[in-house]
Amino acid sequence: RDRPPPASNERGAGCPRARAPRQQPLPGVPCLRAASRGAFEPHRARLAPALQRRVEPVVEEVRRTRRGSDALRAGRPAEFGRMMTAAHASLRDLYQVSTAELDTLVEASAAVEGCYGARLTGAGFGGCIVAILHPAAAADYQRQVTDRYRQATGREAEIHWFDPSGGPEEI
Repeated sequence: RDRPPPASNERGAGCPRARAPRQQPLPGVPCLRAASRGAFEPHRARLAPALQRRVEPVVEEVRRTRRGSDALRAGRPAEFGRMMTAAHASLRDLYQVSTAELDTLVEASAAVEGCYGARLTGAGFGGCIVAILHPAAAADYQRQVTDRYRQATGREAEIHWFDPSGGPEEI
């Protein structure tokens, strides 16, 4: 990157400007999560390029989340994984909150047979990724991702395993 990206808070602060009443670039949209691609596209050109890059990931993430949820309910983990990886690309290219290290982890994950998808998690600018994979791919994933990360960065990656649960419940 030519210069460090602005802080994550600055990105979040740009989104309300996209629907500010004085500007009215997205008329009738109370918040960006309510904006469809169809509502966004006709008004895209009214937004500054940097603001376009902040709004589009929000609009698209709502669509991806719905498609991903449908895929999980239908037992299609590969489709869910594609939504995860597309979310990472959006966060990397448009919202600009990824890092070379996170990108390396996601790319290394995608290269493993049985890894359905991966994306950064948290606020970006470093941290970790989450990947979804078939249980039979765990050993290959551990070896391949840590090897590729070490080769690319000279540092060791830590992998923490977990199984999804049924969600929160009273104990």
